[in-house]
Amino acid sequence: MKERPILFNTDMVKAILEGRKTQTRRVIKGVNRMDFLGQIVESTDRTHKNAAAFGFGSFGNIVDAEIERYIKIPCFENDILYVRETWKKYQKMVGQGNKCYLKEFYGYKSDEDNPNNPSEFYDGNWIPSIHMPKQVARIFLKVTNVRVERLQDITAHECVLEGIDAGNILKNAPDNKFAEYAKKEFEKTWDSIYKNWNENPWVWVIEFERVEREVK
Repeated sequence: MKERPILFNTDMVKAILEGRKTQTRRVIKGVNRMDFLGQIVESTDRTHKNAAAFGFGSFGNIVDAEIERYIKIPCFENDILYVRETWKKYQKMVGQGNKCYLKEFYGYKSDEDNPNNPSEFYDGNWIPSIHMPKQVARIFLKVTNVRVERLQDITAHECVLEGIDAGNILKNAPDNKFAEYAKKEFEKTWDSIYKNWNENPWVWVIEFERVEREVK
């Protein structure tokens, strides 16, 4: 088990905090060997994709070594992911009387619309998520499964697990069109970040659950 960083934009952080997001997909890098990866995955059914992709089962260590040689595996089952999100530092006066002093706090952009934020929360500039150090992270995710598949293989149910607004789709989708509308909504979200839905790339499908950080 390792602790690894993972980036999420503000909307996806909100979905995680609200308990709506328990999956994420990331484009697999190493396209020069996608033909090899494709042969591995296509030769197994959905249930065994994880084992095949990571070199277990009948494929043995040869596949594992080959995959590792060309493709960086982002995480493994039971790893802990600490979420990097847009953040800032701000100072707030605490204490009373001659014991009053400025104390440093961290703010997170996903909390920006919280009416209970102190006025100091809005001071200063937001820092991009890529620059968030581990000690500032507040969200920790335990990986429960990792598998490989084509992006467009996602199901309507998995679109919901990715954090799309299912309630909004239910209000607006015609009868028997939920699955179609769910995939369209996920496609729109995906293309706002990666802009390659139509290319149907290979992706890592990472499933997770939120956990409390262990005190070491």
